Amino acid sequence: MTSAHPATDHSTDRRGFMRRAGVMLGGASAAALALGTGTAAAEDAPVKPSIDRGSRAMAAGVAYVIADATPPWRLWDTRDLRFDPYGKLGSGGIRNVVTPYTDSFGIGGVVVNVTITDTEGAGYLTVYPKGPRPGTSTINWAGGGQIAANSTQVFLAGGASDWNIDVYCGGGGRTHFVIDEIAYLVPVL
Repeated sequence: MTSAHPATDHSTDRRGFMRRAGVMLGGASAAALALGTGTAAAEDAPVKPSIDRGSRAMAAGVAYVIADATPPWRLWDTRDLRFDPYGKLGSGGIRNVVTPYTDSFGIGGVVVNVTITDTEGAGYLTVYPKGPRPGTSTINWAGGGQIAANSTQVFLAGGASDWNIDVYCGGGGRTHFVIDEIAYLVPVL
């Protein structure tokens, strides 16, 4: 059994996939879309409302190409000790999800599917790029024993650790979560 993180073990495979798909060489068979989402928060939210990197990019006129990342790429699973030795994420907790990317990949973000399972109590997860936490949720649950999924896009940028994703658990509950990358975003130059 290896002690290396699964994302690290597969990063060379991902890079090979990207090269085969033509993304790293400048050509990809994908749809070009101008993407960006703004986050909003209630006035009484404990976290200052912010705009995510996608909206800031849109304000500057940047568009992204959605490149197919088939098959889905498992970035994190709190049920699997190879990914996460801590298990369920509880209220007020933050988990740093490692992605296999760096500046050299030329990726502006990822489209991920977030699944919650084996929930306890009521709560929510916020999935966001490393940095200030937005005052919105990505997925919510109302009680114990629930399984649910939601897709979101997370824009990545910056230094070495900024290519990671943070997951925050709010409310009074706790849950296992799984994050699968289903596509990645490449800025159109």
